[in-house]
Amino acid sequence: MGTKLGLSKESLSDLTLAAILHDVGKTRIPERLLEKPGKLTETEYEEIKRHTIYGYELLKSIPGIPPSISLTALQHHEREDGQGYPHKLKGSNIYYLSKIVAIADVFDAMSSDRVYHQAMPFYKVIEQMNRDIFGKFNPKMLLLFINQLMGTLVGKEVMLTNQQIGTIIMINPYEPLKVLMKTNSGIIDLRFEKELQIERIIGK
Repeated sequence: MGTKLGLSKESLSDLTLAAILHDVGKTRIPERLLEKPGKLTETEYEEIKRHTIYGYELLKSIPGIPPSISLTALQHHEREDGQGYPHKLKGSNIYYLSKIVAIADVFDAMSSDRVYHQAMPFYKVIEQMNRDIFGKFNPKMLLLFINQLMGTLVGKEVMLTNQQIGTIIMINPYEPLKVLMKTNSGIIDLRFEKELQIERIIGK
């Protein structure tokens, strides 16, 4: 994303480090909360949210760590509409690298198995992110992320919601989830298969 957005070599280096360290504040959150399988209480959730502040404080105290890294840790849960945390910042008040990391972080959270939830089906993750395009995230960045992600799937094996497996051979630029696939039974165009969706990616 950083490369496609035209970031300088220095900014790309900062983005890489910021993405690696953005959740470092969770090291100060009790493991019983991070690994709790059930719903968090309001008090527990407020403590979890403090990982952004803990991360900022920790990184800021390390000599040689650029300010951009600690700022990304602080702001990666802020949202364009001001409904994020910890400071409910909006739009241009959110640091640029934080916006990029926020998108990747949310995609990872929704598409991965966690102790408190199972991974969402791939198509639901993309649909949810598309719904957030004019609200939670920077539209330009989110569109770029989705298009780049879908572009990497050409040639990959996927499983559909009917358990059928096939290989993606073409992405529809206007409807990224409506791909053209090759299966054992022939070519499937998801534009015309309204009941079928991509359940999960199989090929690495």
